[in-house]
Amino acid sequence: MTFVDFSGKWVYNKDIILVRRMGEIIMKKGLISTIALGAVVLSIAGAGNAYAFKQQYRGDNGMWIQENNTRWWYQYDNGSYARNTWVKDGGNWYYFYNDGWMAANAWIATGNGWFYVDRSGAMLRNTTTPDGYYVNDRGAWVDPSKSRH
Repeated sequence: MTFVDFSGKWVYNKDIILVRRMGEIIMKKGLISTIALGAVVLSIAGAGNAYAFKQQYRGDNGMWIQENNTRWWYQYDNGSYARNTWVKDGGNWYYFYNDGWMAANAWIATGNGWFYVDRSGAMLRNTTTPDGYYVNDRGAWVDPSKSRH
């Protein structure tokens, strides 16, 4: 049984017709529950009804999950979710709020200082943030009044 072709071609089945275009998956007819497609999971209620498009990517210690091209969260291999914590994945650090959503384009205050994460969610290091502040090699904001030149 085939469902969605990542090349964007029409994919047929006796019960469903799905098409992928410009990152969308649209249900044309039929009834589907949840289907795993490698990095994509679909949940569809029925013809013409609401659907969820979930992308999943394998991380260093769990799965990155995104629904309907919105925000991301991280599920550890043990089934729990990252909450109020930093996760190191692929050499970068990402922060997850209490509700499990990944922070993006935001300053994060922790006991160790202030840290900035960019639009991808990765903590910036050794650079100037978009709002003009310098962060060091640990990613921490450097207070110019306390820095030594």
